[in-house]
Parts: sequence; structure tokens; C-alpha cells
Amino acid sequence: MAVNAEQAEDWNGASGREFIEQRERHEQMLGRLRARLLAAAAIQDGEYVLDVGCGCGETTILAARAAGRGHALGADFSRIQVAEARRLAAAAGVANARFEVADVQVHPFGAGVFDVALSSFGVMFFDDPAVALGNLRKALRRGGRLAFVCWRTRAENPVFTTGFAEAAAVLGLREMPGPGAAFSLAGNRTGGRVAQRCGVRRHRVRQGGRADAHRQ
Repeated sequence: MAVNAEQAEDWNGASGREFIEQRERHEQMLGRLRARLLAAAAIQDGEYVLDVGCGCGETTILAARAAGRGHALGADFSRIQVAEARRLAAAAGVANARFEVADVQVHPFGAGVFDVALSSFGVMFFDDPAVALGNLRKALRRGGRLAFVCWRTRAENPVFTTGFAEAAAVLGLREMPGPGAAFSLAGNRTGGRVAQRCGVRRHRVRQGGRADAHRQ
């Protein structure tokens, strides 16, 4: 079940198809940030990892390799991207990664299942970030870790804004409003405030990516 029907429709449609078709290009663009994310997550051999908004599964596969005797689960409400993730994991011979079509905000993962939850540009699209992070906190074991990469402000990412005003004027476009927008966690303190609201005890922000690391 997906509570964010608009996002689910988009990622099972045009956006999902675009990410599959452009997967290698996106990997080249975001590879360094993904490396920083994995460093922040500090996955250990034998740990159980949840990849939030796994897309085509690149981060899940890397997390599974880092977990060694452990396991990584990739969750995304894009059926078409999950299918691609399963194909890529099988092709790579990564047997300790699996994938599930799920809206992480409401999916019943169970209590204390994972040591680590991580996300590469997935947490910005929650319908209700506090509820979603609360669900993740429940799924993490005591002392578990949450690490994610999200976009900083629009001004710091001109790739999103260059030419947008001109195109918007011609085509009648506007940015998607509300917490589902790509910049919903952009402020330096936003991720920390949301995490504290759902009971996460300690957090740190690493700018540049940015990668946020939280411990419950």
C-alpha cells in the first residue's frame, strides 16, 4: 500500500522509466555521494540493512556486499524499479540482497529488525517525514543507525534551477509543493528536527552531499 498516491503513480510511470533508462548516467553522477552515504552508515559484517527508496538497487547491492554474512532489503513503491533492482542483483550474483515493493512510511517491517537504515535521495519524497522516520525508528534495533543523502537547498543546486523560470513561463510549470518535493529536507536543521520529533537521540549532518547520520 502506498499512502502517497501521487508519488507512487509518478515513480511507476514516467520518472521510474527515466531512472531505469538513465541508470548508468545517474550512477556516474551520484557515485561519490553514495560512497559518502555508505561511509556514514558504517555497515558491519553480519548486519541487517534497510535501503529506503532503493530505486534500481545500486545502494542495496553495495550494502549487501558490505554486510557480508548479513542481509540488505531494498524497499521502494516503484514496481518497475524494484523489478530492475532484482535483475541487477541477480546479474551481480549478490544473493544476500532482496527487494520489496513497499511504501516505507507505512510498511509493517516489524520491530527491531534492522541494524542500519539508509537512503540515497529517497527520504525527501515522504508524504509525512515524521511518520515515516517514526516507522523506520521502530524497525531499527536499539542503537541502530539511520543515514541518508538528500538535496540541499535549491540555490545550492543550480542544476535544478538553471532555465527553470524561463521554461515555467512558457509551459506553465511549477515545482511540486509540500513535503514531497525534492528539497523538503534541504535546510541544515530540518532533518535533525524531524528525527528528534520521532525520537532519534543523536544526529550529525555532513554537508556537501549531504549525508545525515542519526542514532536512535
